[in-house]
Amino acid sequence: MTPGKRSRGGASLVAAGIFLSRIAGLIRVSVFARYFGESAAADAFNAALRIPNFLQNLFGEGVLSASFIPVYANLVAREKPDEAGRVAGAVFAILALITSVIVLIGVLCWFTQSRAASALAAAGVALGISLITPLVWTTWRPHWLPWFLESYVDGVHTHGTPQAWLFPLFPWSAFAFVGLAAGFILTSDWAVKNTVRTIGLFVGTGIGLFLLSWGFDSSPLKLYAADDYWHTSPNFFLARVGTVLVLYGIGYAWCRWGLGQAGFSPLIDLGQASLLVYWVHNEFVYGRLSILTRGAQGIPMATFGLLIIVAAMVLLAMARTRSKGRGAEILAWLRGIRSGAVRGAPRPEAEG
Repeated sequence: MTPGKRSRGGASLVAAGIFLSRIAGLIRVSVFARYFGESAAADAFNAALRIPNFLQNLFGEGVLSASFIPVYANLVAREKPDEAGRVAGAVFAILALITSVIVLIGVLCWFTQSRAASALAAAGVALGISLITPLVWTTWRPHWLPWFLESYVDGVHTHGTPQAWLFPLFPWSAFAFVGLAAGFILTSDWAVKNTVRTIGLFVGTGIGLFLLSWGFDSSPLKLYAADDYWHTSPNFFLARVGTVLVLYGIGYAWCRWGLGQAGFSPLIDLGQASLLVYWVHNEFVYGRLSILTRGAQGIPMATFGLLIIVAAMVLLAMARTRSKGRGAEILAWLRGIRSGAVRGAPRPEAEG
């Protein structure tokens, strides 16, 4: 069989598998709706289903497949089955590791039973990740992994050294566990009944973490031989978490007592258009459309650029949220402007 026929056959099998999975999903949803309807059990099932769907989109249909399939196919085409097998084995090992971690988190939350214990566990995992990060980037680097898999751990890519701009799991996954801990606290019975006090505790904790980070960084005691404050330092992680907690309190005050009451809330708009804002700001900050020359700006210009990009992303998010669901109305408005312009244009005089 020629390579072209094998490729077409493989593509047909993948297409058939996707089609059958969609049919099976339709049947599952129909049966589930028939027997569970809009009950609490249905809500719990749908909420739990978001996790495997997210993992499928991320690993099965997203970044990992885009990086793994070309490398694997290239090795197979070059008749290097042993190397292709090692690559596939490493990929499956990483997936198994990630899945195991997620399962362990679920088991841990189940054993703790209380939201307070779960919040402490999540915060402990976040702290552990931040403490391990400097080692993962230096002496504990997983050199045994292929570069495209090691990049998920420390952002090494093909540069030989870890790159912070690739947002690797260490240290960025720690922020996910901080958010998990905050979520457990905010959904507890006490926090629901004492929202203002809870937000006040968040702000106080944020200020405390920032001051603690400052104190640790000023201390002559150093835990690591190589310490990159802006990229891997646990001290900077504490400072960022503290800043986020303070901003959370400011956002709550804005929505509760400020202009949020009048319908103007930049944080809510940014959250509702987060994916669009993420990709657009990447182009203007890290991509080909960077508004400032990277690595050549002082603090004043960098601050000015930050203010410009924040204001632009807020305006973009507001335009997106205000126009969502109004496509037909906006299109009719544009057509009205166009037709009005055509009617108002001077007509050429007839000859003769």
